[in-house]
Amino acid sequence: MLYLSIPIALIVFVSGQLAARRHPKSVWWDPYIVGVITPVLGFCTCMFIAPLIQAAVLLPALLMWPYMRRNVRSFLPFSLLAVTIGYGFAYTASRATLARYDELRDSHPYESMEERVPAPPSPADSELLTGITAAHLDNFERMVESERHTARESGLRALHEDRVRLFANAPGFGAVRLRTGPNERSLTPDSRPEAPAQGTRSPTPHERSLSASDEADLLELHGKGSLNFVNPAGFGFVKDRNHVAGFLSHGFSEKPAATPRWNVKRIELIGMLLHPEPVAYVSNRLPSMTKVRDLPTRPLDEFEANGLATLQRGGMLAVGTVKGDARMLGALRSARQCVECHGGKRGDLLGAFSYTLRPVEEKR
Repeated sequence: MLYLSIPIALIVFVSGQLAARRHPKSVWWDPYIVGVITPVLGFCTCMFIAPLIQAAVLLPALLMWPYMRRNVRSFLPFSLLAVTIGYGFAYTASRATLARYDELRDSHPYESMEERVPAPPSPADSELLTGITAAHLDNFERMVESERHTARESGLRALHEDRVRLFANAPGFGAVRLRTGPNERSLTPDSRPEAPAQGTRSPTPHERSLSASDEADLLELHGKGSLNFVNPAGFGFVKDRNHVAGFLSHGFSEKPAATPRWNVKRIELIGMLLHPEPVAYVSNRLPSMTKVRDLPTRPLDEFEANGLATLQRGGMLAVGTVKGDARMLGALRSARQCVECHGGKRGDLLGAFSYTLRPVEEKR
């Protein structure tokens, strides 16, 4: 608005200068009417406040000009005064909005991810990723990209990176009707349900076993579950690893949907970044990174340790049966969007989900 108002202010300025003719000529009102009233009142009353005030200040000056022009050499000081008053009022009217933006920056500050999410200790070798893993990662990145760009992210970006634009578009420089910029409501994330409760680890023997035909369905289950856990809409604005605003901790808001043959009984998060050795976080709810450092942990069981070795060799899933339970370990790999916060390289193994599955017809 500020930049768009400048040409209008220039028209008002020139029109005032043309109208204020020297003695003995009368004031030439045509330029003022055509060059001021038409563009300001007819075109942009609702848009540009500063030129409107400028024109209003010029009007009494022009009315008095015939009585004082013999003693005043130039009308230029009046024109400059009108510009100063117009834009001074606009700036004063904008200060409340600019102060509100400062408060929003304090409420949604930049934070560093270096301590919150340690970088993977060993960079991934992209050549080790299997074809299935690489395809899964490509598809996962597309899903993340489609969900991460929200009005909230745009508002956080504008708040921290577009200060000049926010200043120029402050309501004092434009119309009250055209108020633009982030506000508390637009920066407040959509509420997500608390991580749902889940079953215990007690074995529930059944006759059905996992087969190769389940792989595609289980990979889809893991992919959609990982997307829900990551919650791309909660990324906020990521400038770089040390400047992230509005990030929301990862966590499940719902249990992954069942495949035609298998349902999820329990999921445990395998952590690899916050402890010297991989551990499983124990919780009666689906995994969430909120206060994850306070959760109890346990060592990996034999299936998880062997499955993790498979994932470290480039795999995406490891499946098996343990004491009558169908088990699956699914890799959490760093997509290119994750690298922005986690550091490391695309494809790094950040952790895994340890699934306990049950046949869909089996009761709890």
